[in-house]
Amino acid sequence: MEDEMLSHPELRHLIELALLPRASNCDIHHDGSMSIQLLAPITCAVELTVVGIDPATLASNRAITRLAVEIEEEAKASLAACSKMPCHA
Repeated sequence: MEDEMLSHPELRHLIELALLPRASNCDIHHDGSMSIQLLAPITCAVELTVVGIDPATLASNRAITRLAVEIEEEAKASLAACSKMPCHA
């Protein structure tokens, strides 16, 4: 299965599973690119959006896991940067 291209529904499902326990939305667009939205745990607000992902690069479990880790790290970095910003009243 490592060499076989996953169907779009299978790929979406595997990515959303890899990002658990965080909720996420994974969409494949008409141009073939993918976008992933990572949702905040309590509010379900969009916390991070990653666009322009090439599904062909996600042909293995290892590649999907690597993407999930990168998204989690980016979300943590983004949250840390936002927490350092002054509050707006």
